[in-house]
Amino acid sequence: MKQENIKDGLLDYKLKYGLLERRDCTPEENQRYNNILAQNGTIPDNICAYVYDFSEAPLEFFELIDTDLTEEEKKTFIALKQLDYLNTIKNCLLYFTISSIVVALIVLFTYLLNL
Repeated sequence: MKQENIKDGLLDYKLKYGLLERRDCTPEENQRYNNILAQNGTIPDNICAYVYDFSEAPLEFFELIDTDLTEEEKKTFIALKQLDYLNTIKNCLLYFTISSIVVALIVLFTYLLNL
């Protein structure tokens, strides 16, 4: 059970960061997969169902397609994404540091003017 949650989480991250692509299934494919599930069969691992609140309606499916990136390209992509996030963190720290200094100067000047 826990292994499935880890795999689902990994798939979610791969989709989120562009290492997998999602292709909606055609109505014919949706019908075929619904028939397979109705007969208690199993659908391929790369086919997933959209989850809706109402479970009575027929399910709609999508296919997970691996990108054509090599392992080296994936590693490069991930490293560049990490650099991008680090740059964002640096900019946030810089913003809050400068804001704190400005607030401290305003408080100092206000205090000195009231002496």
